[in-house]
Amino acid sequence: MFFASGTSGLIYEVVWRMILSRILCVSTCAASITLAAFMAGPGIGSHIFGKIEDRQKDLLKLFAGLQFL
Repeated sequence: MFFASGTSGLIYEVVWRMILSRILCVSTCAASITLAAFMAGPGIGSHIFGKIEDRQKDLLKLFAGLQFL
């Protein structure tokens, strides 16, 4: 599950960078926006779900549920 989610995340990152570079006509800005959004996701997610994870007993089931969502 971890490998599949990482692979799909990288594919989404590349696709969004290509879309933004066509919209903005500047590849550097598109890469910066995509990288910032991509890094903000795990940061915000770890802040929010870190509190939930402390109360959970079966962490593998929590991880599988989050990956499914």
